[in-house]
Amino acid sequence: MPMIEKLFDKYFEPLIYYVRRNCPEPVMTVDNNLAGSFFRLMDCYIVPYHDTELKKVTAEEVEELESFFEGIYIFCLCWTLGATTNLEGRAKFNIKIKDFMGKDNKFKFPSIGSVYDYKFDLEKKEWIGWTETISEFAIDPKASYNEIIVPTFDSIRMKFIKGTLIKNK
Repeated sequence: MPMIEKLFDKYFEPLIYYVRRNCPEPVMTVDNNLAGSFFRLMDCYIVPYHDTELKKVTAEEVEELESFFEGIYIFCLCWTLGATTNLEGRAKFNIKIKDFMGKDNKFKFPSIGSVYDYKFDLEKKEWIGWTETISEFAIDPKASYNEIIVPTFDSIRMKFIKGTLIKNK
């Protein structure tokens, strides 16, 4: 897909360069690891578009994927290249990726919050807040104190990312 090459030219290399120079990492990574993480997460979203013995992917399905692929691509960049830094680095990455996307991008982030506050919803083909991905939290009155786990932004995001990777091996 020529679009993938275009996205790599637009985002990947410039953002790795930016992250290396401007976003401190509490635990150092290398470019190959960041790229590998990106491709593993991206693969999870492309699995339904692989031909199998039971299903052949149609041209219409590929066209549909291309129509929202940039949203998935940006989501994966945020949670790989932009995930290994500290809060200061995340603030910088947030500004930089929005700048790279441009003002007329079809998948522009909502104006409130940062890129880390949203997930790309495949069904709606738009960004939704992480809190919209879970049901309303209620404490079971029979639960003991040590059994209560209150969902936070971090736990919601990490559960989703880990779940996506695990489900797709």
